[in-house]
Amino acid sequence: MPVSRRALFAWLGAGAAVALTGCSVSDPRVAEPTGARWSPTPSPSPTQRPEVQLAVQREAELAARAGALLPVAGDRADVVTAARDAHQAHVDLLSDGFGPVDPPVIPTPAPAEDLAGAAADWGEQLTAAAAEHRSQALLVSGRLGLVLASCASFATVLGRRAAALPAAIGTAEPDEFVPISDTDALTLLTGQLHAARYAYHTALGAFQLSDDRRDPLEQRVAALTALRDRLSTALVDRGVAPPPAEPAYDVPRPADQAAAISITRGVEERLLPFVGAAVAGVATGDDLRAVVVDEVTATTARLVATGGALPRWPGLA
Repeated sequence: MPVSRRALFAWLGAGAAVALTGCSVSDPRVAEPTGARWSPTPSPSPTQRPEVQLAVQREAELAARAGALLPVAGDRADVVTAARDAHQAHVDLLSDGFGPVDPPVIPTPAPAEDLAGAAADWGEQLTAAAAEHRSQALLVSGRLGLVLASCASFATVLGRRAAALPAAIGTAEPDEFVPISDTDALTLLTGQLHAARYAYHTALGAFQLSDDRRDPLEQRVAALTALRDRLSTALVDRGVAPPPAEPAYDVPRPADQAAAISITRGVEERLLPFVGAAVAGVATGDDLRAVVVDEVTATTARLVATGGALPRWPGLA
């Protein structure tokens, strides 16, 4: 059975709670130094991180660009507004969680005459920002690496669909971050890949799908299989036995083509947080890092292609 994100983080958090049990801190009374020479030791100033400053700048520019498109957005104003708000949420989290940062310098975007005409330039700006986010995500692990990978995925998928916007953009905020080791993350993700392949085969085998629907599903099965095999090999190299596939998973048999596509959409939704956990867990310099960072985008793209909303935080919420 696929594991929910809530269950994932409950499982991960259990060990951390045990480590704190039984600890106590004494409370000795200390006389405060007096006299003209005494002053409190100042706290060290936080160090500004250039990768955070760059990401904040790019996301602020993207928020301004989306805002400038609103007057010509027409009946897609809700999606463009959601895109603007998502970029601003990225700015806020990066600034508040990984600051300090200098206020971004935002040039005033040129007014657009129509949404279709501005789509190409908007897509190029999104794609360029996504490339910068991705390159930085490869160099940073843990929570920041996951946030950067999430921003890269959002911008990549939105950039590809700037001319034909996603059906919707989600508003869910990130779940609480729980650190995870690479072996735990890879083990969990490998288990989910078994379940994902089973669900896709169920969707494919229910009845005859049209070629335009079958081909993307078969391509996705091949990609999921390759990823599962790559992660299984990595686990063996780390001295960990890969989790075996279950004999069967609880997947309903689809009644029609729309239901089959709906099954695959659910697969991608459930897979995303496990891919995100792998991004947080796999160290920089590891050959797998680029694999899992790019898989956040691949999973997000498939989710949107099946009619799902583009998450505000792919892999994080």
